[in-house]
Amino acid sequence: MTGPDDAVWNWFYRHNVFGLYITTVGIAITYYLVPKLTRRPLYSHLMSLIGFWAIALLYTNTGQHHLLQAPIPNWLKIVSIIGSVSIFIPVFAFSTNLFMTMRGQWGQMLLNNPLRFVLTGAFFYLAASFQGTIQSFMAVNRFVHFSQWTIAYAHLALLGAFGFIASGATLYMVPQIVRKPIWSRNLADAQYWLMLVTSSGL
Repeated sequence: MTGPDDAVWNWFYRHNVFGLYITTVGIAITYYLVPKLTRRPLYSHLMSLIGFWAIALLYTNTGQHHLLQAPIPNWLKIVSIIGSVSIFIPVFAFSTNLFMTMRGQWGQMLLNNPLRFVLTGAFFYLAASFQGTIQSFMAVNRFVHFSQWTIAYAHLALLGAFGFIASGATLYMVPQIVRKPIWSRNLADAQYWLMLVTSSGL
């Protein structure tokens, strides 16, 4: 049983590197930049705390939803399905908090490049999380497990969600550090559309 055991530990650690490190850093950056760039307070501090603790408590058991068709114990599959469905609690809290903060201010996306990148990353994060929850249902997983769905899911999360958030943070921070405006807004616009097209697979 070395192969299945290795796969279980691999998905436990690999998924948690993404969920407990990359995701939390990306969400923290978003929670900092959106109020900063829009000059509006975060809609709900309580909702952000719920989201953080829900990730900390629920995310660790989601990795095995990639192994539902593998010869691993059924109890582990059930735990991963419950965890994958439950993870929509912090995702919903984050998305609602962010979108309520932006209420009435969506037009700023047209004028502010860092904000556009960060909010697009937030949309991709919502989509990737929904995709991960859907693939954890056994009836769906039977069809998508050996397809390109899993690869698309990973790319949508890492490149789509957090690639956009990291780019937005960079576009905001570098001009602040060097105390100069961004050299070319047109290049930033081109980067945005190229990333959007390649991340969405068009």
